[in-house]
Amino acid sequence: MPSSPRLALALLAAAACLALLPPPAAAVDGVTLISQATAATGLPGCNATGFPIVICKSGSYRLASNLSPSPGADAIHINADDVSLDLNNFTLLGARGANGISSSAASVSILNGTITGFSDGVYLVGNDARVRLVRTSGGANGIYINSGTISQCSASGASSTGLVVLGDGLVERSRATGNGTGIFIRSGLVTGNEVSFNSSNGVVVELGSANITNNAIENQSTGTGLDFAFGAGGYTDNSFFDNSTDVFGGTSLGHNLCSNYAAC
Repeated sequence: MPSSPRLALALLAAAACLALLPPPAAAVDGVTLISQATAATGLPGCNATGFPIVICKSGSYRLASNLSPSPGADAIHINADDVSLDLNNFTLLGARGANGISSSAASVSILNGTITGFSDGVYLVGNDARVRLVRTSGGANGIYINSGTISQCSASGASSTGLVVLGDGLVERSRATGNGTGIFIRSGLVTGNEVSFNSSNGVVVELGSANITNNAIENQSTGTGLDFAFGAGGYTDNSFFDNSTDVFGGTSLGHNLCSNYAAC
């Protein structure tokens, strides 16, 4: 029996809608899209399916959906240098015992999204990592990099440390609140950040030298606002309020305001 015109139109409309949906790993303007469905097929040439989704080639990638790995699985592994991953305002939702994004490759950039529940939200131990506009919550560490830049990020609820630069780097214009320690750095610059209500210390400089400038460091009620106990460096133009101890160690370069409203 011939199909009715109405049925034919409905089939055409359904086909058009399907054509608009990106395949599991579609490329748009040279950017490879990653979605929850990508785990089933893996990225082309990477010979890996399931979670974690493995990025094995340099280039630009962008999320096209939220990612929710099975319990205990990481969300994304980056195994190639020179990768840029735009989270595209989507969320990676996981659990303790797994990491959100992990990589030992160099020159990896992560930007613009939310990562929650993982042991480490972002864990980049290659050189020259860049993390920008990323929000993490929960877990052990929010954002952990070996060297590079953390910019315009936020970390909350991490039981160990919100923002970590294990080597040399920059932490700027970010927020670390309600963690164990707010910010840890070995050497480099910490500037323009809000660090508050962390249960241990606000900013820790350890086994290196860092400059700490123009930060608001407040309400570390049981710890030290700025702790140079195992490091060195200078601090200037910071405000400290209601910390158990405002500063331990380091060299004041002036223009700091301490909890008693006195220069320090």
